[in-house]
Amino acid sequence: MEFYLSGNGDQALPFEVQAFEVPLAAAVRLFESETNALEGKLLPSLERLTAKVSVLATPLDRGGSKQ
Repeated sequence: MEFYLSGNGDQALPFEVQAFEVPLAAAVRLFESETNALEGKLLPSLERLTAKVSVLATPLDRGGSKQ
């Protein structure tokens, strides 16, 4: 597989850049996987916390704020 600086295939990237792409892509996939796992674990807790904050803030909204 050849990689080029522009989409029209004018100039191939240096070997070092091409070789670096493989571990970089693997690292990105790992980070995406870890992020998805964390989101799956934390999203329910975040939603419960958001609901609690919304419920606690509701009385202030009804009474109007005194400044």
